[in-house]
Amino acid sequence: MKTQVKQQTILNKNGDKRGMHPNSQKNILDNINRNGRPTKDKSITGLIREMLDHDANFIAPGGSPDDKTWRQVIARTILYQAAKGNPQMIKELLDRIEGKVVQPVEASFEIRDTRELTDEELAVIAATDIIKHNALRRSQGASEEAASP
Repeated sequence: MKTQVKQQTILNKNGDKRGMHPNSQKNILDNINRNGRPTKDKSITGLIREMLDHDANFIAPGGSPDDKTWRQVIARTILYQAAKGNPQMIKELLDRIEGKVVQPVEASFEIRDTRELTDEELAVIAATDIIKHNALRRSQGASEEAASP
């Protein structure tokens, strides 16, 4: 004996099925995150931040049984690796303690009225712009050729 399963039809507020498919534009737009970034409870960063203060039950190399949380284990591991001479850990530690080193940037320019420029200066500016423009077009053409099959 066959039993027939009756499917329940879901209807919209107008009493028809229009727009009720999961892939309909209305349902897709309702489920997107308009802010762009995942909310903290769904992001990996949010989960890691939450877990840092949980019990670790883990002793890292050079660690101590006194380290109770993942935050303490990671801090001790960074210190231990820096003390062993690991240059990456030394840099990471110094960047976090002292702050990153600011690279000085120097720029100098002169603003002049184009009416004051000589013909030679204008020719140099025009030639430089033409060279830059042609180089840009060549690089764009090369990227388009690489993209085409």
